[in-house]
Amino acid sequence: MRVDFPHKIKLSCHDVTKWQHYLLCAIEWFGPDSDRWQSESTFDDMTFLFADEKDAFMFRLKFSERVIANADNTEQQAYI
Repeated sequence: MRVDFPHKIKLSCHDVTKWQHYLLCAIEWFGPDSDRWQSESTFDDMTFLFADEKDAFMFRLKFSERVIANADNTEQQAYI
């Protein structure tokens, strides 16, 4: 995890339209990948990294029914 983006939310999804929805929400709220947030993706996962805890919290609230906190509370994971 990048030190300048310590707040991480990871979403697992196999539906391309949902991936698009997540990205569009992030871009709408925070602007394109920038100094506020970054995204990384693999074939099965999309990870959103936020510089500000408040931004991560807002994003987490939007997808709260899908986000599950890990025991160490360092990463949130949603399985869709």
